[in-house]
Amino acid sequence: MDNKIEENKIKEIENALIEVRKAQRLLYSYQERMLDIAKLVMTKLKFGQNLVGNRIQFSEFRNTTASKRGNIHVEGVWAWDFFYGYAFEYYMHSRRVSIEGAKYRLFASLVQITDSGHYDRLDELTGSARFEDIKHIDKYNSAENSTTDLILVLELAKDGHESSYWNINEEENRREKKEQILAFYSSKSSDKNSIADCFDKSTVVQSGQLVMKKYSASEFHSNEAIDEILNDALGDCKEIILT
Repeated sequence: MDNKIEENKIKEIENALIEVRKAQRLLYSYQERMLDIAKLVMTKLKFGQNLVGNRIQFSEFRNTTASKRGNIHVEGVWAWDFFYGYAFEYYMHSRRVSIEGAKYRLFASLVQITDSGHYDRLDELTGSARFEDIKHIDKYNSAENSTTDLILVLELAKDGHESSYWNINEEENRREKKEQILAFYSSKSSDKNSIADCFDKSTVVQSGQLVMKKYSASEFHSNEAIDEILNDALGDCKEIILT
């Protein structure tokens, strides 16, 4: 290879790596803010336990390739497996609430979707293509036309029964969560869904009820703004949920 061409190639790679280092530091600051938001929301919703993290869809390798000694078997993992924050759940556990004298269990999560680029294309994809497409970022919606979202998830269940979807402990529930997020974006229900409109006591009594509402992450810019978001999300249910 010509020395000049090789020098130019090395310089090009070095410049790209500068951008990689900048991106890593930016992601640190971003993820630090996401953690602060999740903790604030948990406190405001009166969930007292520590947050538990759950990789919704893009990062699974700890479950599938980690040995008992803690080593990671890199063979076969995806690049996305190193970026938990693309789609991540902050699970707030559950607590009891009372509705007209009856006891229910309230489950809560905040789901972080850092880039909606893959989800925005779900209407074009079916079956396994929905998961295969994750690896092909050139097929994602453009960054400029995608969004960074936080989805508030609440589920009411009759006390004494475990959550249908939002119990973090079982692998089957993790798969259900993936499907819920996929369906949520695919149906565009986030444009019209509201927690206050969706909770229905008769449905809760029979089988529990899961409701979700999406906000742009930029709306969570201050403590006061988060209060406004929760007021909007909870609506007429606020008194029940926060007592």
